[in-house]
Amino acid sequence: MRHLKVIWHHESPEDPTVIWSEVGDDGYEVRKVEQYVDGRFGLAEDGRSREGSELGEVPVPPLDEIAELEEFTPSEISSAEFQESWIAALKANSLRLPRNPKTQAPAHRAPKVSTRVKIGTRTLKVSKARRGWSVVTVKGRELANLPTKERAVEHARALLQATKKQTTTTEGTSERHKSPHKRT
Repeated sequence: MRHLKVIWHHESPEDPTVIWSEVGDDGYEVRKVEQYVDGRFGLAEDGRSREGSELGEVPVPPLDEIAELEEFTPSEISSAEFQESWIAALKANSLRLPRNPKTQAPAHRAPKVSTRVKIGTRTLKVSKARRGWSVVTVKGRELANLPTKERAVEHARALLQATKKQTTTTEGTSERHKSPHKRT
């Protein structure tokens, strides 16, 4: 088994700029890593590939033949160096998530879960928290954290009802203290 690193000097963003190959004793690629100018990594091995990379269909030529072409700078590398590039490509591909074209959010993530509870002109938001469900003011202040969404919604309604009663009582009290005979 031999391992190669080839730097490809060109201007095309569609083609890789660095290619690492693990070549079997028969001369065919066993695994391949390709790095593009934009930082993407492609990789391929028997039966699977990422970012359009594919194993070569013909044997890899000897290093001196590759070096004869001026757009390529080849070098033989260690098995450990190839393995480092392989792991880097695996990590890069697992961290890059496909995007949902409508929301531009990573496609694997569920949409944000929240409910608005409104009574009169006042609103509280119930949203999924790290642990349980949070009752939050519109300005983001957390008022409570409860284990289920149903309990959090009930709690939000109770808070809004209590606030509504206090406002009504306060308004009613202030109206009673005003003298009907005095005009201001």
